[in-house]
Amino acid sequence: MKKQFLTEVAAFAYILLFSYAAAAKLFRIDMFEFQLKLQPFSRSWVPFLMWAIPISLILIVLVLLFPRYRMMGLKLGTGLMIVFTGYISLAKFGYFKNPPCTCAGVVPKFTWGQHLWFNLFFLSLGVLAILIQVNKKNLKLN
Repeated sequence: MKKQFLTEVAAFAYILLFSYAAAAKLFRIDMFEFQLKLQPFSRSWVPFLMWAIPISLILIVLVLLFPRYRMMGLKLGTGLMIVFTGYISLAKFGYFKNPPCTCAGVVPKFTWGQHLWFNLFFLSLGVLAILIQVNKKNLKLN
């Protein structure tokens, strides 16, 4: 029962985090586009990314809302957190020269180190929830 609760907490945390992030990006799409143009990758990607990122976040939230698809949502959300955490790690350790944070709310006020810990928390939560579900499924098979 406790393990199922942790999985539900992880799903709920991702729902809150991704909903908030998508809404913040869409409500300030002009600011999000400006920040993307300052990123250390080709500007030709900006029109695609400025819509793909928030839409991906919303789609993951929708998948997480349905218990039948929750495992898929956890995997997608954790995969996205791996990508975001990788990018933040590169920024934290100086791989990019002064990249801006395209996050919303209080997160842009974080240092790169704080942001890394924030992401590692959510990443760990997702990985743990997935491992619990895989272990639970394996126990049923035996």
